[in-house]
Amino acid sequence: PISEVFDISYGKPVVEPVVSRGGAELNPKLQQILDSAADLYEAGDIQAAAAEDAKAAQSFQLHEFSDDARFYRAVALAGTGRMAEALDGFTALASDNDSEYAEDAQWQAALLYLYAGERDKAESALVAIYDIGGFYAATAGELLDMLQQKRFFLK
Repeated sequence: PISEVFDISYGKPVVEPVVSRGGAELNPKLQQILDSAADLYEAGDIQAAAAEDAKAAQSFQLHEFSDDARFYRAVALAGTGRMAEALDGFTALASDNDSEYAEDAQWQAALLYLYAGERDKAESALVAIYDIGGFYAATAGELLDMLQQKRFFLK
């Protein structure tokens, strides 16, 4: 059932602290905020982690690492039941072709559509994921088959 897929995706997130990417060091203040958010995620305090991620995203909007904060904030929002806000975050990242999180965000948005029972949007998102042929393509294909065979029911 879709609840199992959702629970796997939105259980306690596994977060690795971001230290550097491509040899570029982070702004020390941003690093401190992201480390704090990672510690809060690992401790299971999703709401406080989301607040830290929101602070990082707002304070460093033009910084290349703001996508880290935006993505994990959307994960935290979904994990705390704020699905509409999470979906907004994921769809914004999914539409940003320059974001390294575009594919992951598109996948998360598809899962939220499934969870919300929005079959048409879910199918459209899953078809797009399948057609891209990336990391989630095979699973997207399986979910599309399940939808077409009505092997699980949406709300």
